[in-house]
Parts: sequence; structure tokens; C-alpha cells
Amino acid sequence: MTVQQITIDDLQTMMFRCAGEAEDTLSLVEAPDSSFEELGYDSLALLETYSELERDFGIEMCEDELGDIVTARQLVDVVNSLLQLKVKSAA
Repeated sequence: MTVQQITIDDLQTMMFRCAGEAEDTLSLVEAPDSSFEELGYDSLALLETYSELERDFGIEMCEDELGDIVTARQLVDVVNSLLQLKVKSAA
């Protein structure tokens, strides 16, 4: 079974869907280690993105962890870790 993974580019697409392609937001791909706030993404866009990630990938992110995630790279790492655990538990 192949481990499904998400990339920063995939996350960018989701964020644009959830936040809209607002002119005041900057690219996650160009600045994956900058905070979502610095890039212009508000908490509502993040919550919608978290919900979409959980729904699309069948994962559940702990609310305590979400408060510690401030960059695209961190979010991609957490999602990919959860996807790997999901595959291992299904095996």
C-alpha cells in the first residue's frame, strides 16, 4: 500500500479554496517556513483548511496540536505523519 502524502503545493491549492485567492495572501510554496499570519491567512481560512484535510484524507488532527502549527511546512509534516500512521494501522 502506498503512503499518500500531501505537498506544500497541495496545501496551497486547499488554502486558496478555503481562503479564496485573496490578493493580500502570499504563496506558501515561496515561503513555507513563514507563519500563516505573515502570509495573510486568517484563522477562519485555517480552520476550514484543517476540516478539509481531515475530511479528504480521513485523518483527525488534535486541537492541541493545531495551536502549535504556524507554518505550511509544519502542517504538511503533521498531515503526512498522520497519513503514515493511518496506513500502518490499516496494515
